[in-house]
Amino acid sequence: MQLQSTHYKRRSRAMANQEDVRPTLLRNITAFSLAFNIRVRVSRIWRPRRFNSDIYDGLHYLLIDETGDTIHALIDESDYPYVSDKMQQGQIYDISVFHTRKDPAKPKVANHDVQLYFNESTKFVPVEGIVPLIPEYSFHLLDFSELPTQSDHQTLLIDLYGCIKSATPEYQVPIKDTGKMESKIDLIVENVRREDLKITLWGDTARKFNLESIEASGSAILALITSLRVTKFRQQIQASTTNHSCILITPQIQQTSEYEAEFSKPGDRVKTVPAPAKQLTPEQMKKKTTMTVSQLNALDPELYTDVVYCTASIRRFPMHNGWWYKSCAICHKLLKKKRGCHWIELS
Repeated sequence: MQLQSTHYKRRSRAMANQEDVRPTLLRNITAFSLAFNIRVRVSRIWRPRRFNSDIYDGLHYLLIDETGDTIHALIDESDYPYVSDKMQQGQIYDISVFHTRKDPAKPKVANHDVQLYFNESTKFVPVEGIVPLIPEYSFHLLDFSELPTQSDHQTLLIDLYGCIKSATPEYQVPIKDTGKMESKIDLIVENVRREDLKITLWGDTARKFNLESIEASGSAILALITSLRVTKFRQQIQASTTNHSCILITPQIQQTSEYEAEFSKPGDRVKTVPAPAKQLTPEQMKKKTTMTVSQLNALDPELYTDVVYCTASIRRFPMHNGWWYKSCAICHKLLKKKRGCHWIELS
């Protein structure tokens, strides 16, 4: 009888201790450890390919806890077939039996120095009922005015929200280091102040961008593009996707109502613009006739009719011969001078 009583007491203490164990907050997660339990919501799931390659790179998650902190978690490609269906986006889980490492990426997906690695041994327990309130999503949204400070020393991939004003069809460009061809799409995105920004979609992100569906919608397209790298090209700030980027069409976030009210005109629909001229690979260039600018100047255009390729930089534009026109800084329509010295849009 005494033994049975002792057994019940021990079991009660064990159950009490188990109930007292609270999940570790993400901010307290450290690298190279196995002893953590976490309670998180799956904010985002994506399956990237390596850049300029057909090889997949596992399954990745952005997780968020009750404090709003986030962390980047992943399943290695070798474990993917066995663990890929354990979690659903938007759901809350208690997760245990995983290991942690330092996040080697620069810039990083999440504002955390650690990554979580899941495998076949990891336990994913869905949480139902009353739990601490966990945000549904987390984005590192920046205003366009904040981007110049990111171009020189970006430590965290950024997210941008806006109205897609124009897009090129998918086209191929050669990659400088490898000579291989890669997919590319150029977007122009506007913020609520009607300021525009060029965003380049690369690789798998470009191939998955459904331009035909967007054109068929017949209305303005608001999009949130995640995990972007900020660059400066010829003094212009631009953004480009990484292999961690996702495109969310018409997401419901805090800024949605303001943007829907601003971009409600027929002219706000996405316009398809021509892709740049087809670019040749380095191997194709070797087979073509190439000349310098000096050699071109020595040719008689009436006698020499073969196609010639020349790699050169634009030094300046001849502004005196009238090929240019004064335009609106926002919509780029032609302006005509009327009624004194005021510039009026020419419809």
